[in-house]
Amino acid sequence: MKKTLLLFLLLFGLQARSQTMQILSTEATTVEGGINVNLQTITGHGAGFISNSYTVTGNVIDLSVCYWFDFTLPILEFTHDFFIPVSEVGEYTINIHIMMSQSIAVCDNYANPANTSLQYNFMSVNTNLNNETLKIYPNPTAGILYFYGLNAKENRVSVYDISGKQIVIPHTFVGEKLDLSALQNGIYFLKIDSEKGSIQRKIILKK
Repeated sequence: MKKTLLLFLLLFGLQARSQTMQILSTEATTVEGGINVNLQTITGHGAGFISNSYTVTGNVIDLSVCYWFDFTLPILEFTHDFFIPVSEVGEYTINIHIMMSQSIAVCDNYANPANTSLQYNFMSVNTNLNNETLKIYPNPTAGILYFYGLNAKENRVSVYDISGKQIVIPHTFVGEKLDLSALQNGIYFLKIDSEKGSIQRKIILKK
């Protein structure tokens, strides 16, 4: 009976410890040279960041983030950005694994309390296109964007939402203007491609 009780308490303790870190939110954005993953987590106890690691296998990215824990400390929230170098344009699956460690120096992978996945369409950023002379205004915009330093008719402009999904709602050019008024308020990204390269700009639509 005592052995059964001890085993139950041990298993209960391990399970309780493994449920003390939760993922609040994740967001991926395209940056020069790859993908930035923003991760927000919360703990049911004190904790601290130790390390992170990643692997890229084809179009699958596995990101592991490790924290130490201390039950005597208060609840904490964390926000971290992790850069993943990527060169191939395309749709990526990003798997995020939260690891807990008893050691505060080296991650010992004591427990894996939380996992999540997100899909992200990576758009490369090439700085050969002149980023300094290109102006897109106003930003925030009520729907109409004006281009300066770029002949929009001779370049390919794509619109993506904040998750990296390309917008299929029609957007039309009138001269050097781009009409986005059919879209909902929010954050969007313009990807401008030409024979010289590509540039990405963040646009806030607020009608």
